[in-house]
Amino acid sequence: MEVSDIIERYQQEADIDTNLDRLSVTETQERLVSNKHKWAARLTNHKYNINKYVTEKALLTNQLIEEYQNNQPVSVSRNIAEKAIINNKQLVSINFKIENEILIVDFLDKIYKNVSFATNDIKNLAELIRLETQ
Repeated sequence: MEVSDIIERYQQEADIDTNLDRLSVTETQERLVSNKHKWAARLTNHKYNINKYVTEKALLTNQLIEEYQNNQPVSVSRNIAEKAIINNKQLVSINFKIENEILIVDFLDKIYKNVSFATNDIKNLAELIRLETQ
């Protein structure tokens, strides 16, 4: 699934989870805890993906450096080997995945904060309703 599709899907769900109106205050409040857990789990899953890709990148980098050094007719330093392999397709692909996951994590962090702040929004709306009915 493309990053734009993931973000769009998450945005649609966030719109539903953060929708607050006078008629559904109680329902929204009851769903709040489960919504916070849902968004926290998604945030954690994407952070896990970043860690997984960073580890994969490190292992691949070491492997490519070693292969490069072994295939040279003369001894080559690690720095030179790193510069030689930097544009490797697999490394570029992993870097792209890491950048996309970071983008998703940033987006999910904002959604999580909005869902967490919904408690205050509900409290404010309840207070407004109370004041209007007096």
